[in-house]
Amino acid sequence: AEKGRWEVRALVADEEASALRERASTLSAERDALTASLDEAQLLLAAAQQQHVKAQQQLAEASSARDADRDSLTAALAEVQQQLVEARGAWDVERGAAQQLLAEAEQQRAEAE
Repeated sequence: AEKGRWEVRALVADEEASALRERASTLSAERDALTASLDEAQLLLAAAQQQHVKAQQQLAEASSARDADRDSLTAALAEVQQQLVEARGAWDVERGAAQQLLAEAEQQRAEAE
């Protein structure tokens, strides 16, 4: 009877271990997916930052052209400012998405641990 109890306990332990291995595998896959999403968000954020830098460079170039014709300078400055507004908006959106993905990844990692 004692041997039977130990066999039952061993079977239960094996089932629990199997369930834990399956859960660990699932969490690992989820972590990998979140890591890929985070990597993608970081790439998008880097691209938005590059656009922001480019717009700032264009604004600086426009500022150094103040000896040019006033009307053409005003038009160029307006275009660069619009690009800067668009780049900042895109950067804010991508940064928010990246921060959200990072928070979700950290939460999943915390839950997985």
